[in-house]
Amino acid sequence: MDRRELMKLGTGAMVAGLAPVVSGAAAVPTPANTEEVQQWGLFETQANGPSSGNPFVDVQFGARFSLGHRTVDVIGFYDGNGMYRVRFSPDSVGRWSFETTSNVKELAGLTGDFECVAPTEGNRGPVGTAHQFHFQYRLFCLIA
Repeated sequence: MDRRELMKLGTGAMVAGLAPVVSGAAAVPTPANTEEVQQWGLFETQANGPSSGNPFVDVQFGARFSLGHRTVDVIGFYDGNGMYRVRFSPDSVGRWSFETTSNVKELAGLTGDFECVAPTEGNRGPVGTAHQFHFQYRLFCLIA
């Protein structure tokens, strides 16, 4: 199934098979090398947390993704019913690890990893904006 077919299914259906569910104080273990995401694909992780008060304002949630010495900080969001999510599109092939960050103890410090694999045919890379109102695939300049 290519990215276009996945996009037709919708984000919820698409990430259902990709997302390791994180709950409580530890990430749910996944067997080694089973979690694969294509380069420029979508990785999502989720965690259960507080739903009382105003979690949209009171709770900060995100994750720090690492590949070797490189780190990328991603802001997460509250998705209702005590569910917090972080979505990430890896731009480099390799084993990425992540650790959640939050001002709430039960959401902070959850860890996991996934393997970013080379894109398959039809995966043309990230999409950007062109001329303010149009989308286009980003142009890459390869220097030998």
